[in-house]
Amino acid sequence: MNQNIIPFAFKGHEIRTVLVDGEPAFVGKDVCERLGYANPNKAMNDHCKGVTKRYPLQTPGGLQEVRVLFEPDVLRLIIKSKLPEAEEFERWVFEEVLPAIRKTGGYMHAALDETPEELALRAMSVLQETVKRQKAQLDEVLPKAAALDRISFAEGEFGQHEVAKMIQVKPGVFTKF
Repeated sequence: MNQNIIPFAFKGHEIRTVLVDGEPAFVGKDVCERLGYANPNKAMNDHCKGVTKRYPLQTPGGLQEVRVLFEPDVLRLIIKSKLPEAEEFERWVFEEVLPAIRKTGGYMHAALDETPEELALRAMSVLQETVKRQKAQLDEVLPKAAALDRISFAEGEFGQHEVAKMIQVKPGVFTKF
């Protein structure tokens, strides 16, 4: 489960965003509610043309697979919205949020009652979590990369037993693999 939620607030309403394969994706329900759709699922089914992506998200009701939308489908929902705020929402998404995510990997806006110091502390906390997540990813792939290097730079022909030693697994485990 990945909880890399980038929370946004548009006029006091939360719009959750996540990075999916490096692309910003908006929680569909949040977008639909902000655009005034009475039935978010129907709105997404009627107007969204992209591939449906589900994302595991911890909610007050527990872990749920929520539908996330990419830029084209967010734009489709904005265009079809009858809410007067839709144009302002469009401007906010396309001129502020998405460029910030592309440039910095995130978007952070101070809450109305938040001091610059509190915003800086919150940004530092996000940065620390990002570094922690990236370190965990590195810890997972470094042994694999080292094993690949040992095989790539080895000279000669090797049997299963020798290869198992190179990648640092038991010969029986390697044979089963």
